[in-house]
Amino acid sequence: MTTSPCRLILVLTVARFCSSSDLFPTYSVNSKCSDGSSITDADRAGILEAYNQMRSDVSSGGWMVIGGLTLPKAKNMQVLTWDCDLEKLANTAVKNCPPTPTVNPSYGQTFTYSYDGVYKSIIDALNPRNTLSTQPGFNMTRSKLQFTGNPNLQQFSNIIRANTTRVGCSSATCSGEQRNSSTAICFFNSPDVQNGEVVYEIGTPCRKNIDCTSTIFEVCIARSLCYYNPIARLALDLHNGFRSAIALGKAMNDNNVTLPMAGQMNRLEYLLSLERIAQNEAEKWALATAPPPPMLVGPVGPAEWNWMSIAPLDANVIANEMNATDRAIRNWWNLRHKIDKDIMTSLFTTYNVTNPAPQFVELGRGNYTHVGCATAKGDDNYTVVCAYKLRGPLGTELYLPGDPCTLCVYSTCDPLDGLCMPNEVLSVF
Repeated sequence: MTTSPCRLILVLTVARFCSSSDLFPTYSVNSKCSDGSSITDADRAGILEAYNQMRSDVSSGGWMVIGGLTLPKAKNMQVLTWDCDLEKLANTAVKNCPPTPTVNPSYGQTFTYSYDGVYKSIIDALNPRNTLSTQPGFNMTRSKLQFTGNPNLQQFSNIIRANTTRVGCSSATCSGEQRNSSTAICFFNSPDVQNGEVVYEIGTPCRKNIDCTSTIFEVCIARSLCYYNPIARLALDLHNGFRSAIALGKAMNDNNVTLPMAGQMNRLEYLLSLERIAQNEAEKWALATAPPPPMLVGPVGPAEWNWMSIAPLDANVIANEMNATDRAIRNWWNLRHKIDKDIMTSLFTTYNVTNPAPQFVELGRGNYTHVGCATAKGDDNYTVVCAYKLRGPLGTELYLPGDPCTLCVYSTCDPLDGLCMPNEVLSVF
């Protein structure tokens, strides 16, 4: 019997030691942008998903333009995240529903105007496929895709410009004597692409984090986009490092008993929608007046479940978000010392959430494919949350024991770390 993918969340509350602010970009749209905005978090999420999906398609060589021509693959194509300041700029720009865009020398844009207000939502209005043209607009060299100045491809070029990392949008509907009009605008943190400028470098899209070379602390998303987020990179590296130790037979309890090697232990990939779930949960618990219960289990959708587990840490050892994330995941890993012989036996016969080391168990569940983590500050605490995506039935053994890499399904495997990597991209955003 098969089941829909499940999601599991681990939450760890950490006392805050220092008041310094470490602001990293996140994919969360629970951004508390200006109260006067006309768009919702659902609008923000929809725009990000549409634009990032387009960038992913272009980067992976799956975007077809003129006459069946496919754009070349891109390297170092960045993930777009939401920016409240750009949204505020867009709020101002859409006032009174201007019928034509006003060029901003600092911020490129996508723009749409409807005289009869026919579009159903800002997501429909700013659909990236509406920016395409049947006319040539790019010059392709061996290493670069350059814009040739075609105004009909200006907005499309702005969307897929590789080094753009932030976007903010807004819309307005204005009443007229005979008809309503609507204007929607997105601003990017890069200027409009100009004639002759590089849209992106042609090359191989990322497959692992090390393939993203624009800056440090990047995470490869959907094997096509690079995402700058030091907390995400730290969380992913720790998870996969610990999972590798399990796969290779290096996870030992206090009695020097080692968990069996894993014939199938998936390499986790980072999923932006899971990060959004984690961010929302982290913010909620960080600001709660009472601590959350030790464990929460509940459905969040058809055949999907969230599980949250909470544990405190000493305030004197926590300096910032990075330190909190590192300490949280390492503490979950150290819970392996509580896995005795009887518990170890049960882990390979059925799903067990009543053992004394549930966070370690979920960190090492072999058929997980994705993770997303976030950290939020409260008045006197940090809350670290990691959400996981499960592929396969919930009620199965922890992982498939065996020699490393021998039981990978439709996957490649690196014998050096013993982690399976599915050949297909199982999820995107």
